[in-house]
Amino acid sequence: MIAELTKTIPVIVGALIAMAGGLAGTTLTHIFSWRRERRKLIQDKAEKLIEALYEHRDWVARENSRLVFGLELPESPSPLDKAAAIQELYFPKAEPEFRKITASMKDITAYCYKQAHARISRNSEWISEFDGKEFHPMWQEYLLAFHSAVNKIVKLTKDETKT
Repeated sequence: MIAELTKTIPVIVGALIAMAGGLAGTTLTHIFSWRRERRKLIQDKAEKLIEALYEHRDWVARENSRLVFGLELPESPSPLDKAAAIQELYFPKAEPEFRKITASMKDITAYCYKQAHARISRNSEWISEFDGKEFHPMWQEYLLAFHSAVNKIVKLTKDETKT
């Protein structure tokens, strides 16, 4: 009986080692796959977020031209909503930078609608009185917030995707 037991011990130990190896291999493969997929997801969302921010910058310039100068451009929704949704879900640490963008948009929006109203209600007077210098500091504040947000997303993405 002891002789038989001594013969089965190496078999049992070998089976336990094989099971542990299989379990460890599967677990490590899962962990590495999850990390790779997470890096890929974060990079993809960062790309979409930065793309939406650049679209928003262009949208602000078009809205200024459409509202202030009356250019015949189609009205379109702000891409900032899409950017904010991605930011909230995947980059919550960038929230202060996005608040700065939103804050800078308040003055720009008020300016554009004020100028549009003046242009429509008293066009000839508006043309002689118009001075675009008022817009420049607001645009600079927006661009500063815009670049701050883009840089923050790039930094967060690099931090998140380090190997």
